[in-house]
Formats: sequence, C-alpha cells, structure tokens
Amino acid sequence: MTRHRTSRGWPLLFGFLLALQILSADAASVAQENDAKAAATRDYAVALGFQKKKLYEPAATRWANFLKTYPGDERVANVHYHLGVCRFRLKQLPEALAEFTTVVTKHPQSQYADAAQFNLGLVRYNQALESKKPEDFQQAAAQFAAVPAKFAQSPNVPAALYYQGECLVQGGDAKAAVEVYRKLLAGHPNSELMPDAHYALATTQQQLEQHADAAATLTAFLQKFAQHELAPECRLRLGMAQLGQEKFAEAEQTLAAAAAIKDFPLADFALLERGRALVGLKREADAAAVYESIPKQLPESQYVGPALLAAGKSRFRAGQFPEADADFAALVAHPKKLPQAPEAAYWRGRALVEQKKPADAVQVYDQALAGYPQSEHRPDLIFGRIDALYEQPAQRPQTVGLYAEFAAQHAEHEKAPRALYRAALTALELADHAAGRKHADAFLANAKYVQHEVAPDVVYVGAECAVRGEQPDFARGETLFRQLLSRWPEHRYVPQARIGVGFCLHGAAKHDEAVAWLNQQVGALKEPAHQAEARYLMGLSHHAAGRPKEAVPAFRAALAANPQAPNADEMLYALALSLRADAQPEPAAAELAKLAANHKQSAWRDEALFALGDIAHERGQHDAAATHFRQLVAEHAQSELAPQAQYR
Repeated sequence: MTRHRTSRGWPLLFGFLLALQILSADAASVAQENDAKAAATRDYAVALGFQKKKLYEPAATRWANFLKTYPGDERVANVHYHLGVCRFRLKQLPEALAEFTTVVTKHPQSQYADAAQFNLGLVRYNQALESKKPEDFQQAAAQFAAVPAKFAQSPNVPAALYYQGECLVQGGDAKAAVEVYRKLLAGHPNSELMPDAHYALATTQQQLEQHADAAATLTAFLQKFAQHELAPECRLRLGMAQLGQEKFAEAEQTLAAAAAIKDFPLADFALLERGRALVGLKREADAAAVYESIPKQLPESQYVGPALLAAGKSRFRAGQFPEADADFAALVAHPKKLPQAPEAAYWRGRALVEQKKPADAVQVYDQALAGYPQSEHRPDLIFGRIDALYEQPAQRPQTVGLYAEFAAQHAEHEKAPRALYRAALTALELADHAAGRKHADAFLANAKYVQHEVAPDVVYVGAECAVRGEQPDFARGETLFRQLLSRWPEHRYVPQARIGVGFCLHGAAKHDEAVAWLNQQVGALKEPAHQAEARYLMGLSHHAAGRPKEAVPAFRAALAANPQAPNADEMLYALALSLRADAQPEPAAAELAKLAANHKQSAWRDEALFALGDIAHERGQHDAAATHFRQLVAEHAQSELAPQAQYR
C-alpha cells in the first residue's frame, strides 16, 4: 500500500496561500489617499481588487506595471509579494521564485517576509514535484526550515515544519523527517495540521520499519481524531505496524476491524493483511478462508489474484491439497488472466503431486509452459514438471538428465543448485553411480553452489556414489565423508559419514585404521542401526586382517544392536565364516541354520546351505550334509553353487 497523499499537492498549497491574508494596512493605504500618492494608490487598489477576485493574470500585469511606474513607492515590498502570489497561482514558478526571493533578500523587514520565505519553500516544493529529483526536494526542505529559524513566531511555522518533513521524505532523508514531524507535534499541538502531521509521522516511521513507534503514533491518531477521514486507513496501518512487530493476535483483531468499516475502499487490502496475521498465528486454514473471502465478497478487487494465490499456499501448508488445488485452479482459469496465474500453475502442480496425481501435474505444467512462454516463473514450472516426472517410477530415469539440463540452462536461478543435487541423488537411487559422481562433482566445483543449503547433502551423495559401483574410489569417498564431518558436524548425515569413513578405510584394505576409527565413533552413534553397521564393519575388517577371534564378538555385537537389520542375513553369514575360521564349526553351523531358517529369501541362503553341508561333511555327518546339498539344489537351482552341491 502506497503512502496516502490525497490531501497533498496544489489544492492544499493554494489553501495555505489563501490563508496568507492581505493585511488591513493595504486597505488603509487605499483609503488614505492624498494628492501626491493618489495615482499610485488607485493603481495599487485596482491590482489588489483583481487579485481578491482571483483574476490573477490581470492582477499580475498591474502589479508588474506598478513596479515599473512607482519604483520608489513605500509599498514596493508588498507589491513584490503580491506579484509572487499571482505568479504562483498562474503556475509561473520561476517568476514567483524571483519575486519571493526579492522580498526575503531586499526587504527582510517586510510584514510579508515570513510568508515570502514560506512561499519560497512552496515554489521549490512544486518544482521538485515536477522534476522528481531528490536534490530539488532537499532545496525545498531548506527553504521551509528557514521559516522557524528566522521567524519563530510566524503563523506559518507549523505548515513550514510539515512541508519540510514532506520534502525530506521525498528527498530521501526519512530519518530527518521523523524529527521534524515530532517537532511539529510537540511545539504546535493546536495546529489544524495535527491529523496530517500524525499521519505523516506514522507513514514515515513505517517506511523506516520503526513499527513500534509507528504503532504508538497511529494509536495516538485514533484516540485524538477518531472521526477523521484518515481514521480508517490509520486503523489499517496500525494493524500493519503490529504485524511488523509480529504481534499477530493484536494485528488480526485490528485488521478485522479495519476490514469491517463500512464503505472502506481499502477493505480488500485489510483482509489480505489479516490473512497474513493468521498465517503468523499458524492458523493456515483460517487464513485461507479470509483470503478466499476477497474474490467472493469483492470480485472486482485488485487483490483477487494475490488473495487466491495466498489462499492456495495456506491450504497447501495446512496439508489441504484438494482445497489448495481448487484455489490455484480458480486463479489459473480466471477470465481476467491475472498476473499471478503462472505462479499458481506451479503450485497447482505441486498440490496434484501431493495428491498422488503426478501425471495430472505434468499436464498442468505443460499447459502453463505453453500458455506463459515469457513468464518469470517459467523456470519454476520446468522444475515442477521434472519433479512430477520423478514421482512416476517409469519416468524417473529421464529426470537425471532433465535436472542436470535445468541446472545448466538456468545456472543463476535459485533452484539450479537443488536441480544438480536432485540429478546426483536420483542417479544414486537408480544405481547410476557414474552419473551421480559426475553431477555431485559438478555441484562441488561451483563456488556459488558450495554455500547452498543442500551442499552437505551433495557431499554425502557424492561420497556414496564414489564408493559404490564397479570401480569404487575409496580415497575420494573418504575425503568427502571427512569433509561432511568437519564442515557440517550437526548435519543429519553425520552418523552415516562416520560409518562411511570406516567403510572407505576397510575398502582400501586399511583394516587396522578402519577398526581404530570405528572404535572411536561407535560411542557417538545413537541409532541401533548405525551401531550395528559400524560393528559389522569392524568385524569385516578384523576378519579381513586375519583376526577371526576378534571378528566374532564384533559381528555378535552388530546383531545384538539391531536384530532386525535389513542385512541381518549377511551379518549371520559373516559371523559363521569367522567362527569357522576360528575353528568353531558347531557355533558356525548354528548361525548358518538361523540364516537358512529365518531368511528364506536371502541372497546368502544358498551360501549358508552349502556351508552347512560342508561343515556336516567335515564332521562326518554325511546324511546331514547330503540333506543340505539336496535342499540347495532343490530351492536354488539357479545358484552358481548348485552344480557343486549336486556333485557333493
């Protein structure tokens, strides 16, 4: 909402000029004719008569002639002043400026000196209104400032202070304006300018985001001038000032009262701001209802578009996705083709995705991209479309390239870093580790992107891609995991990074280092799944280093930490291998039996059955061995071990 200025400009300026009365001394001088001054007095009276009748052009002509004909007349200062007034009325600003300057500089003792000084400010102000130059407003402010400085008792002082403040605001020095308005309010409490001065001070304080001060000023206005024409707007502004202080409950009540004022032309804006207050109170559904009331109650409002967009977003945040969809759809389909439609299409697509309708969302995005080819929201629509494709498993593989393409084509867009992250993450999810490394490395090579909020996630994804696949790069993975730990020690992936360093050390055959590292980290791992994984890696490193005796308790600790771990079957098999290596065939057979019995879909079950048969054979239990081998052949005919089992 722009600052209200309906009471500013030429009409008000003229109102002040009309208040600058022609002193009775003029009439007296007309009445006191004598033979020596008769002609001058008659000419003076005629010019004054024209001026009083607002016939400024003939009055100006006669005043100018008077100055040429009677340059030594004792009323010359008055004539210059009156001529300045006429020139001003005729909007001949340079000429008016010259006349008032003459009074101030050559006739400082004139009875009109203070009025002339004030009018100098008015002329400069109106010139500034035309030029729009800050320096011109500053010059006008200086002229107004001279009135209280030179003529402290002048009746023009309140108006001079008021206009000085106006000029300072428009000249770019709002802070100085605040002090001038305060001086006016404190020094001239009975001035007719008090309502305007309160309003001007409040709007300037709001411009400076001095919300508490603005609220105090607006409250004073409403207490003193409750019936003033600006009172409804001041109530609205009070609600805005309370919003600025995040006093959402107070703001909501104030703005509701403002919106309810009969025939208030800014009622729609008050409703929009009330919705903001309700959002601040986290009453999203209530906020949406207020926003939705604008197009229902005031369909011609200029805020229909912003209201529907805000309503949809509130419904979206409240998880009311069908209702959000309806608001966004209404905005997109509005017959006036509102400027918020492209953004609404983006959010509508998101609402459809949340309703598990990603294919419908793609259609919405395609229509919007075709319908708004020049929209500033086009990148958002493209990104939303890729997200909607991602939600369709059959379409997901193509999104890796689409995300990367978006990042390349819209490198400066706020979503570009996230797009490259999504490219790397999706590649990781699809086990395309080479593509994941490529996109993660591209992200991390960009100096701007590494400051983005998703940077630690990209580091983690890059590390995971580095250590997976046919050609793992354990050194690169370790570097990235350690980077995550050092730069973002509170990140959600820190536990995985702790384990990841151990995994990389193990993968690089640095088994002692892996065990030492994991021993240091396991105490910091709070989740059972993480503890199990760390201890499992310790067991693997011990076993690989030829220490099966140390591996066994590590594997048992892993299983105890998370018995239902997704890889519990693998842990059981690894435990059995270490037990066999430690010459404990019976305990080994017991763990293999658990695996075979409890994990019938395990990829390790054929290995377990073969190992059970092998252990039984070594112990001379040939019938038992044959049973295990036959079971393997019968249940895992496609296993690579099936031919050997059949032979055994």
